[in-house]
This record gives sequence, C-alpha cells and structure tokens, in this order.
Amino acid sequence: IPAKGTEQAGQGPRLSLGAKPSKFNFDVRAPTELGEMRAFIEGDFNGPSGAFRLRHAYGQYSHLLIGQTWSTFSDPYADHEDIDFEGVNGENVVRQAQVRYLMPLPKDLRLALALEYPTASVTGGVAINQIPDLIGRIKKKLPKGHLQGAVVLRQIRAQPNADPGVTYSAFAWGVSASGVVFVGGKGWSKDDRFIFQFNGGKGIARYINDLQSCNCGEDAVFGPDGGLNALTAWGFYAAYEHHWENFPNPLKLPLNDFRSSLIWGRVKVDNLSFMPETSYRQTDRVSLNALWSPVRSVDAGIEYIWGQRINEDGSRGTATQLQMRFRFLF
Repeated sequence: IPAKGTEQAGQGPRLSLGAKPSKFNFDVRAPTELGEMRAFIEGDFNGPSGAFRLRHAYGQYSHLLIGQTWSTFSDPYADHEDIDFEGVNGENVVRQAQVRYLMPLPKDLRLALALEYPTASVTGGVAINQIPDLIGRIKKKLPKGHLQGAVVLRQIRAQPNADPGVTYSAFAWGVSASGVVFVGGKGWSKDDRFIFQFNGGKGIARYINDLQSCNCGEDAVFGPDGGLNALTAWGFYAAYEHHWENFPNPLKLPLNDFRSSLIWGRVKVDNLSFMPETSYRQTDRVSLNALWSPVRSVDAGIEYIWGQRINEDGSRGTATQLQMRFRFLF
C-alpha cells in the first residue's frame, strides 16, 4: 500500500486473473520394522512467472519430523477462511526447514520442540545467521477447537554494507498465542467460530506475514554507531466466522455450507529515531467475505478487503480490493 504523495500512489484500479495458487501433494504412509513412517511433499505454481514452488517436503517417524513445513512457531490450524492468497497481515505463516520433536502430554496437551532455519531481513546490512532458531510450542486440545502458545529464541547475525569485513549479532525473541473457539448456540449456528492469533517480540519480523512479505529490513537495523539493533514488532488478527444455515430461506436455497468471516489484522513496528521517515510503522487490514460450497468438493467465494499503511512520519495510504475465488478439491 503506497503512502499518498509517492510515485506508486494513485496509479488506478487494476485487474488480475490467475491460477498460480493451485497445488498438489503426495502423502505416503508405510509400515516399517520400526513402525509407520510418513513422507509428505507439496508444491504450487506461485513461483516467479508461474514456476513450480516447493511448499512442504518432510519425513516423519513417531514423534520426530525432519524437513520443510509450517514453522513450529506458526499455527496452521487457526484456519480463518480469508480467501486472499497473500494472507492476513498479522498472522504467522512461515514454512521452513526444521527438526522437530513432538511429545504428547496428559490433559490433551501436546509439546513440540524444534531447531529451525534462521534468516533475517536487516536494514543496512546482510544477514549471515549461524545459530538455528530454537522454538518451543504447547497446544491444548478443546472439545471443539484448540489453544496454542509458542516461544522463539534466535540470534540475528549480520555484516554491515559499509564494512562487510565485520560481523555483529543481536539477541532476538518472540511469543505467539493463537486458538480456535467455537461460540455458536442460542439461535446462532453451532459451527460459529472465533479465531485469533498474536505474535510479538524483538527481531521477529520474519514471523509476521506483512513484514516477511515486504522484506523491508524490519528484523534488525544498523545504527549510526555501527551497532546492530533488533526491532520490536507485533501483529495480531481476530476473525469471526458465521454459518448461515439458520438464516431465513424462503427460496429453499442449499445454504447448509454457506458461511462468512469478518477479519481484522494489525501490524506495528517500533522504529528507532535514526530510521528513515518512510519506514513501515503500522498497517491495518479488514476483510469481509462470503463463501459457499454447493457440493463438498467445490468452494466459491467473494471478499472485500480494506487496508491502510502508516509510515514513521505519519504519511499514510489506503487501498481496497474485491476478490473472487473458485476452488476445486479432489
């Protein structure tokens, strides 16, 4: 979203049609002398110029997982039904290589510990991380839904552009809380859900969707004194998903799987005083959609999105988007 007064602002409406998010996967499970093992691989065509792109590729035996998939710091089961493939600004949807150990606990709890691929986006320098991100996660299963909390500890290590022969490092950390809670009843659909996620910390911009996508150096910044400073950033989203089977329906339309979601997300970065006035400070994003599955294997949906960006100097810009999606599941 360009701020008013910039060259990109006011360039006018535009239309895009595409099928690049289409994906396919193979999920193989086989018995071995040590028990069942699983191999999973998935890709889509959202790479440059529609090229094939690897999304997931991992093997799993018992409680051990090795390969590339959703970060242990993420929560892919907080599955709001926003249909924009770019995702909600404040969510955590990173896929990366890792070694993860999962441990079931009493009282419907599940613990996961992981070492994951480290990287960073640094203003004024190039990241050369050396220590993997250390992540711990605990998940509580509810009768319908779940709650999850996670922590990441990481080192940001980089060389300044002005003096590439020198290396600096900064300690970084982050916390995440997310969940899905069914809130239906008393005249509302029993399938209505409240979905939320919060992510915050120092040096974790790469774990916040909007900051990771823009790759605008918000993990850490080199200061005038040459030191490396991890930036504080946080983001969240909250979604309410309503199912309309109890809606008055005189035309007897098949509304058993007609639903809509209202989603609000916010991201904010605490920039330092010496950073440029055009630095990213905050975005807000609100979406409202309607989705219908006339048959189990087909989704059709429409969504309106409003977004706003605010820079460090207070300049801002807004944008709107109307999006339609048809999805065929097989």
